[in-house]
Amino acid sequence: MSKNLNGSCYLISGLSGSIGGALAESLISKGHEVIGITRGESDSKINSKYPNVSWLKYDSSLEEVNPKIISSLKEIIGDRQLKAVFHCAGTHSSGSPMELSQNEFLNSFKGNLISTVNVVKLTFDLIHPGGSCIVLNSQASISASSEEVAYGLSKRAVSSYIDGMQAEATKRKIQLVNVLPGAVKSSMAKGRENYDKFIDASELASLLIYISEAGASIRIKDIEILRRNY
Repeated sequence: MSKNLNGSCYLISGLSGSIGGALAESLISKGHEVIGITRGESDSKINSKYPNVSWLKYDSSLEEVNPKIISSLKEIIGDRQLKAVFHCAGTHSSGSPMELSQNEFLNSFKGNLISTVNVVKLTFDLIHPGGSCIVLNSQASISASSEEVAYGLSKRAVSSYIDGMQAEATKRKIQLVNVLPGAVKSSMAKGRENYDKFIDASELASLLIYISEAGASIRIKDIEILRRNY
């Protein structure tokens, strides 16, 4: 890895997942420094895979943002500039809406909406002006299948939240982007029909990084990412 010469860093939630991992690998290969959010202690397997990643222990789906968490992140960032945040953590759920329990609906909202709210609250005042907060949403927020009602509801709520937060992003001279990809080749999607036609995680990661570099002078709010052969 080349040495980071520009004093900047990037934050990724859900780094242990397929998309978050692809983002980390791409950024690290370009010489950028990466901070990962982990719900628990980062284990030896992920530490060995990403030895140069700094870790913030924080469960954004359950824990309120508090001064201690903010202080911990500030300490990790140090005198570097936080250029972009990629929120890739989320919770997928499926099942007949008539059979899903109230808790199963609530868990979808915690894993998707609440985690997004908390990551935004944690990082908005720390992202360097001109930087970005990229939220990985889903096409399910537009058109969920009958088996993904809880998931789709929570993802649509994420879109509404991002709509409402645009003014706050503008105040800070950063962009908040709602990214709605189609099905991605990930551990979650393995075994699904037409898996070979899904979006490659590394290709998506490259595009997300490109979007994050557009800058605050260009307002990007919603982006749909679909394969041409869908």
